[in-house]
Amino acid sequence: AWDYRYQYLAGDCTGDNWAQWNTLDGQFVTYYVDDSEANGYIPVFTYYVVVPSSPSPGSEDYSLKVSNAWTMWYYYENWKLLMQKCAEFGAAVIVHVEPDLWGFMQKDHGVHPESCYVAVAASGLSEAFGFEDSARGFARLLVALRDASAPNVILAWHVSSWATGTDIIVNG
Repeated sequence: AWDYRYQYLAGDCTGDNWAQWNTLDGQFVTYYVDDSEANGYIPVFTYYVVVPSSPSPGSEDYSLKVSNAWTMWYYYENWKLLMQKCAEFGAAVIVHVEPDLWGFMQKDHGVHPESCYVAVAASGLSEAFGFEDSARGFARLLVALRDASAPNVILAWHVSSWATGTDIIVNG
């Protein structure tokens, strides 16, 4: 028997996104986790919001988005809404965070996440005060926001097989 089921949560965090699916205020997540529980599944969400977001929605140039303080403020607010909805559920929920984004950042910046600019404190989000404006600060803020409101959420990071420049599956 299957134990998990997953759903992508996507869209432009500054506009149309998963938080408006079905109803406003992220109710889709509530419906999905309740339905998962009723059918004996652990819900899994793949949170994919950077690429579809402004500026330049759909462009794979992530740096345009993560360096934009306005976009990232909306991103963190969107993330907080997801954490709130998952916390209301109470049971385990897995959130797979931004597949491929981490791989692209590693490909571009190697083993130096501090060299990849991401608007974290610069976003103006009050909870981001004191976090560095980098990929490392970005990851740490997402964890901190989860810890603050949704300890039932298990975060899953995407580990890329190609980000180092050597495909460990083909060349491993």
